[in-house]
Amino acid sequence: MFARFFTVVCIALCVVQVASGAAFGQAARSRDAGWFAEREWAARLGARARIDRDRKVKAQIDQSNFGVQHYHIALAIDASAGTIAGRVTAVVEATTAAGTLVFDLVDGLVVDSVLVGGAPQAFTHQNDLVTITLSTPLSQAEQADVTIVYSGAPDTPNDVIGNVAAFNFETTRAGNPVIYSFSAPTFARAWWPCKDVLDDKATAHLVVTVSDTLIVASNGVLQQTIDNGDGTQEVTWAVSNPVATYLVSLAISNYDVFTHYYRYAPTDSMPVVYYVYPEDRADAEIDFAPTVPMIQFYSGLFGQYPFVDEKYAMAEFGWSGGMENQTCTSYGARFLTGDNRYDRIIAHELAHQWWGDMITCGDWRDIWLNEGFATYCEALWFESTRGRQYYMDYMDGLRWPFGPFPGTIYDPDYVYNTTVYDKGAWVLHMLRWVMGDQDFFDAMRAYAADVRFAYGNAVTRQFQEVCEGYYGSSLDWFFDQWVYSEGEPAYTYYWKKSGSGAGQQVDVRISQTQDGLVYRMPIEIVLEMPTGDMRVTRWNEVRNQTYSFETMEPVTGVSIDPDGWILGDKTQGKRGDLPALAVTPNPFNQDTEISFQTSTSGWVSLVVYDVTGARVKVLQDGPLPPAFHIILWDGRNDTGAPVAKGVYYLDLHTPTAHTTTRAVLVR
Repeated sequence: MFARFFTVVCIALCVVQVASGAAFGQAARSRDAGWFAEREWAARLGARARIDRDRKVKAQIDQSNFGVQHYHIALAIDASAGTIAGRVTAVVEATTAAGTLVFDLVDGLVVDSVLVGGAPQAFTHQNDLVTITLSTPLSQAEQADVTIVYSGAPDTPNDVIGNVAAFNFETTRAGNPVIYSFSAPTFARAWWPCKDVLDDKATAHLVVTVSDTLIVASNGVLQQTIDNGDGTQEVTWAVSNPVATYLVSLAISNYDVFTHYYRYAPTDSMPVVYYVYPEDRADAEIDFAPTVPMIQFYSGLFGQYPFVDEKYAMAEFGWSGGMENQTCTSYGARFLTGDNRYDRIIAHELAHQWWGDMITCGDWRDIWLNEGFATYCEALWFESTRGRQYYMDYMDGLRWPFGPFPGTIYDPDYVYNTTVYDKGAWVLHMLRWVMGDQDFFDAMRAYAADVRFAYGNAVTRQFQEVCEGYYGSSLDWFFDQWVYSEGEPAYTYYWKKSGSGAGQQVDVRISQTQDGLVYRMPIEIVLEMPTGDMRVTRWNEVRNQTYSFETMEPVTGVSIDPDGWILGDKTQGKRGDLPALAVTPNPFNQDTEISFQTSTSGWVSLVVYDVTGARVKVLQDGPLPPAFHIILWDGRNDTGAPVAKGVYYLDLHTPTAHTTTRAVLVR
C-alpha cells in the first residue's frame, strides 16, 4: 500500500497515494525515484515475509470446520495504561463434525479462560492461535457460543503497513488521547480473538467501556451509550451487515461530531457522520463537503450505497493515510487542510464500501479487486466533476515512472504495492475501452448486485465471468495478459502514403518492440487531414501489423491511441519507406537468404523471434551502407543450437523504416 510514486508519499490502506502539491490533470509531475524505490522495496520485504508466515501457519491448521455467524466484542480500554480487557463471544456453526476450534489471537495478549455454552474448555495459546479442545464435539450444522476472555497490552506492530501498531494509544497535536485500530491485512487478531480470514464474514456487536470524556466511533449503528457513574461509559455499536475481520474498527478521541445526510429516497435519508479533533473542525467542514455528492455519484454508477441501512462515517486518526473500515473510514489528520486538496482520498476510501467492504477479495492474491477498483474510482469521480480530459490526464499520472509496472497484479509480491493500485486501475480503464462504456458500467453494476458476491467475497476469474456476460465472448486474452502476466507493450509505428487527392493510400505499420508477450488490443489510429481527422479502430495482435487506408484528401500526420486508452510506451511515428524484406526459400529446411534494401547509411538490426515473442537469433546489429543486402540464417539460435521447426518472425529496423515478415522452418 504505497503512494503513487510522488515526492511525498502517504500510505493509505486503500492505499491512498498523495502527490505533494502536484495537481492531477498535469501530465508531468515531480518524482523522487530513489526515495520512492527505497520505501517501496523496504515495505515489500517486510510485508511478504509477514504474509508468507501467515500462510504457512494457516496451512498447518484447520479453520474450515466452522464458520462464524456473529461476534459480540466487549472491550474495556484503559487509555492511561495502554491496556485492554476483552470478552469476545463468537456464535459458530460447525461445517463438519468438530472436536477442536482454532481462533487467531496474538501471543502478546493473555487468555484467561475459554467457555463454550458457558462451560470451561481446555485450550492452548501459542503461535498466535487459540486452539480449543471441545469437551463435547460439535456435529455438522450445530451452533455454539464460544467465549474467549483475555487481556493485555495490544502493542503488536503492523509490520505490513509499517510505522503503526495494530491498536494504537496516542495523543493529538492538542495533547488529547486518540485510540485507534489498524487491522489490515491480518491484524484483527492483534486486539480481539477471531477467525481472521477474508472469507468468513459475520455480523457483530462492539461494546466498548472507556472514559466518559471520549467519543467512540465504530462500524454499523450506534445503539446506546450508558453512563456507568464512575467516570466511564459503555458504548454499543451494532453491525447488521456481514463484515470481514480486518474491517472491524475502533477510533476513539474527544471528537467533535457533525453530520450530513445522504437522501436516497424522497422520504428516507442516511446519516453521514464525521468524527474530528475539535481543533480540525473548521477544515473538516470544508474538506468533507464532497462526501455526500460522492455517495450520490457512486450509487448512480454502481448501485445503491451498500450500507444505507447503517451509515457512512469518517473518523480522524493519527496515521498518515486512510483505511476503509466498513461504514467508518479512518482518515489521517494530516489530510484535513481546509482546501479539498485530498478529495481523491475521500473518493478512494468511499469507493471501497462497494469494492473491498461489500465485495471483499476472496484471497489476498486478488487484492487488486479492492485497491485497483478504488483507485480507478478516484479517476471516475474527477471525470464526473472535471471532465473527460482531466480523467485521461489522471490516468496518465498513474503510470509507473520507471518503465513497465514491476510484477503482476494477481498474486503480487507485496499486497499493497503500486502495481496493485495503479496498474489495477489501468486494467479497468482499458477494460472500459475494450467493452465500451455501456457494457462496462452495466457489468460493474451487475458485479456489485450479484448475490454470489454481494456482502461476501469474489476472486478475479469471477469478476471476469461477469464482464464476459456483457462483452459476449471470452476475455481470457485480456485478463491473461494484463492481470496474470507482467509487463506492457511498447509500440513503434511508421507510415507512408502513395498517390494524391482522391484515392490516396496510407499504410501504417505498428510494431510491438517489447520482449516476450505480444499483446492483443483494439487500437485507435488517427489520420490527420486538413478538414478533420479520420479515426479508425483496428485490432492489433501480432508483433508487426500493417494497416492500409484510402483517403479523399492528403494525410499530414498519423498517431495511435491519442487519448491514452492503452498502457504502454508509444514511440512517435515516422513517415518513411516500409522496406521490402524477402526470405528465399520460404519455407526452408536448412538455411535461407534474407534480403532487403537500405536507402541511407545507419544502424540496422535484423532479429529472429519465435511465435511467443522470444528472441531467437540476432542476424544484424550495427551500421550498414545504403545498398541491397543479403544475410544468411542457418536455422540456429544465438547459442548455435538448431531451433525447432515452426513459424519465426524476422524483425528489421533500418534508419528510415521498420518491417517484419514470416519465415517457416521445416525439418
